[in-house]
Amino acid sequence: MHCFGASGSEHRPAYGGRAAALAVDCAGCGELTIGSSVQMVPGLRVLSINTIIYSVNHCNQGPYPNCIAVEANDADPTDPLGQFAWLEQRLNAADVAGAKVYILGHIPPTIESYGPRHSFWKQPYIDAFLNVTSQWGAVIEGLLFGHLHSDEWRGGPSLDAVGQPILISSSITPIYDNNPSFKVVSYDRDSKAILDYQVFSTPLLSGGGFNQTAPWELLFTLSSLTGRQGVSLPTMNTVARSLPHNVSAFNLYVQSCACFRCPSPCTRGLL
Repeated sequence: MHCFGASGSEHRPAYGGRAAALAVDCAGCGELTIGSSVQMVPGLRVLSINTIIYSVNHCNQGPYPNCIAVEANDADPTDPLGQFAWLEQRLNAADVAGAKVYILGHIPPTIESYGPRHSFWKQPYIDAFLNVTSQWGAVIEGLLFGHLHSDEWRGGPSLDAVGQPILISSSITPIYDNNPSFKVVSYDRDSKAILDYQVFSTPLLSGGGFNQTAPWELLFTLSSLTGRQGVSLPTMNTVARSLPHNVSAFNLYVQSCACFRCPSPCTRGLL
């Protein structure tokens, strides 16, 4: 069975969000396995990886009652369940077939946005992921993750060889007082490069409850913030430097933040 689903549509938009950020095959969610591979359209493959096993909060033998001793029982603790080897094999196969790849995951290999800026993944697994993806940067056209309950992206020198930023979707779940939202990604039919994305949102009630009668509305389109199409790493690095100086564009972006109803702290955190 699939504990979580990932869905898409042919060419025009591929739909993604927190609920669709992770697809893990498992037997009743009682054991962890590696991710899955799906050909969405000819020439485009989606590799969905299990990121739970890399989390700094993932335990080997406890203390949680349902904790699964993945690393302790694995033949190679540097590659739990052999998923990095699997990922490299799939990227190689895509390259041989002339296909492009989007990598999906739930927990992103990056740092927290709120509170202490700690890493979500254990550092050796971040290094291993970057090592694999850097070797296959010409094949990878998207790194799509969730978990943060806010719409963000990550760049930096560590992703230079990959050439793609980490795009992070917000969530339908408003558990952290974020307005529920989802993302619609558009890509080029030929190159499979991500061209743009739209974020749709619906407001919570003043007391924080879900408003079942409120419509879903377009919050922002990435190209409206950047003034161009494309989400390459150089483009997004330019946006990161310029966005704080564009008040109207920055306010639109902040509205998707997890602390929507406290804009001043949210703004400080994003800056």
